[in-house]
Amino acid sequence: MSSHNRMVRNMALAAILGFGATGAAVAQQQPAQQQAPQAKDFDKAELESFVEAQAEVSDISQDYQQKMQNADNPEAQASMRQEANQEMVQAVNDAGLDPSTYNAIAQAAQSDPQLAQKIEGMR
Repeated sequence: MSSHNRMVRNMALAAILGFGATGAAVAQQQPAQQQAPQAKDFDKAELESFVEAQAEVSDISQDYQQKMQNADNPEAQASMRQEANQEMVQAVNDAGLDPSTYNAIAQAAQSDPQLAQKIEGMR
């Protein structure tokens, strides 16, 4: 799997696993016609923070995926998903971003190959 595909998969996975509630809240705040932000909408510091946060989010996501596979029941999985979400939000905040900015960069990178390459080059 190429590094770009792996990055997109990890961002999508993190969005699905961890930012479900946060992502839904962000989506509700944005008009439906609004397009994903373009690379020029993010400064270098935001992208550097994103790279830092994305690495942590990916690690947390992988860790919790394994834990959830071994969970005894759906309630335990739901509890773990909530824990993972809290840890991911904290990782994003610790990197200097808010979850909505993190999600916006992730969305933009999925639809903008140049931005995705720029992010990959910052790793």
